[in-house]
Amino acid sequence: MMKKLKMFTFLLGGILLVNCSTEDPDTASNLEELDVLKFSATQAFFVGDNRTDATTLNGGYWWTIYKEGGWGKLNFSGAQTYPGNFEIEYKNNQDIVGGKGWEYGQWNRVINYNIGTLEGSYKFVGAYGWAKATSGELIEYYIVDKKKGNGIPGVNKNQDFTVNNKNYRFLVQDRDGPSVEGDKKFKQFISENKNPNSIALNVDQRISFQKHAEHWGTYGNEGSLNNWGWYQVFGIESFNYNASQNDGNGNWGKINATIW
Repeated sequence: MMKKLKMFTFLLGGILLVNCSTEDPDTASNLEELDVLKFSATQAFFVGDNRTDATTLNGGYWWTIYKEGGWGKLNFSGAQTYPGNFEIEYKNNQDIVGGKGWEYGQWNRVINYNIGTLEGSYKFVGAYGWAKATSGELIEYYIVDKKKGNGIPGVNKNQDFTVNNKNYRFLVQDRDGPSVEGDKKFKQFISENKNPNSIALNVDQRISFQKHAEHWGTYGNEGSLNNWGWYQVFGIESFNYNASQNDGNGNWGKINATIW
């Protein structure tokens, strides 16, 4: 189906930004409705394909979002009350991943979060970012606290561990594709909560990175992670939607969460 291109120009924090999104004709009514929201709520905007990063902090926090296809909208309207608040809504994407946090990671950071709204299709909700191991290998890491379906795929290292009263399995996967260093081969380290339904909405939660970093360093076969020079956020990812998920929402999703 042929797509048409929409361009958006808006002001955010005094900086002129330009964004675009692709629109399927069958989602036109939704976009028209969201256009109204875009102009009536400050700091709410659509994101274009590929990666979009913060050009200025929001509530003292950095943010990032990556999108392939469909549309996605990022909203910080709740940050005036809760500085770490953000909202991401999306539909019909091949992939969308984004969140709010810090421009540079720390191996011992503690991320506190509270999810107020979580609806529709998604593969992952939790902590996400990039680091490099002493072997020189680039690592994309996920701490999957909540998921739907199979979540983020990977090979189980059979080295389960417990932190923050959550029991995780440790998965590893080789990837070849877009990364923070361009298209290249890299590894994914994935801590997957074995009981994702234990993460209830509107309940404060905690992720202590140090235990994950130490476990990845011990069992990931790449040495310690010693370069955290890339972003570290709490966020969401949805990709490869399969209608068999049959959650009644189609390829649509939404999260509203606050970090601190």
